[in-house]
Amino acid sequence: MFRLDPSFPPVWATPERLQFGVDAVVTVSDPAPWVQRIVNELRKGIPELAYAGVARSFGAGPGEADALLSLLSPALERPQKPRIRAHLWMGERPDAEPLDIFTDALAKYGVDLIPSPREADFEILVARDVIDPHRAAAAARDDIVHVPVVFCGRTATIGPIVVPGVTPCIACGHAYQRDARPEWPIVAAQALGRSLGDLDPALVLEAGTATGRLMRVVDARPVSALSVTVDAAGLHQKVRVHQPHPECRCQSLEGNGTAGALGRRLLETTTTTTFAQPA
Repeated sequence: MFRLDPSFPPVWATPERLQFGVDAVVTVSDPAPWVQRIVNELRKGIPELAYAGVARSFGAGPGEADALLSLLSPALERPQKPRIRAHLWMGERPDAEPLDIFTDALAKYGVDLIPSPREADFEILVARDVIDPHRAAAAARDDIVHVPVVFCGRTATIGPIVVPGVTPCIACGHAYQRDARPEWPIVAAQALGRSLGDLDPALVLEAGTATGRLMRVVDARPVSALSVTVDAAGLHQKVRVHQPHPECRCQSLEGNGTAGALGRRLLETTTTTTFAQPA
């Protein structure tokens, strides 16, 4: 169906010039009567297979109907994007209000939650401070595209979306943290499994919105390892490009599904319900 986007209504800028939208995404000079009739029909919608015949019946010459359609394309409705299927995993389940806020934000970006990660387009891994390396490794082992959402302090970081064997994995990010701060594994071990219960609803809303947007970007474009950090006010966003860690084997087939040295250390020093005692 060809239909004008209601965001760009046809208006007369001058008696000789028709524009679409207040910002004039398209202008047509001296539109012929058949063009004006087509525009009027496009406001209601014309089936794609019927468009050429309707244009000819209104007086369009050879090639003119296609030329007009090409000209008007910026003002036409975009095809509806297919909905995204996602599985939501949370290390510690939050209260009902933050969970509803997060899932409602995802739904606005066409994300439907389903119970099985193996049937999903994405698995969303949500945690406080640190993603459980066991869970991340399981997603990689099962060849599931997954996106980490980590709430830390007054911010939340979404991404990078991990395509097993193609993009940097969650363990790569942990390894870079360890390189920058040698004490990080001990700190992370104590933070692993913290409750999501008292999250700021405003921050949850920003995180859910950014997650939906990032999944849509990756769904429509070539894969890139981007993460977005947001705050509760929604005024500041930090975008970062991630690289594979040279010590991680996630880019090789045999490396998929391994928690890595850091992951093993985390798992050895803590559980999801107790803090580790540094040695």
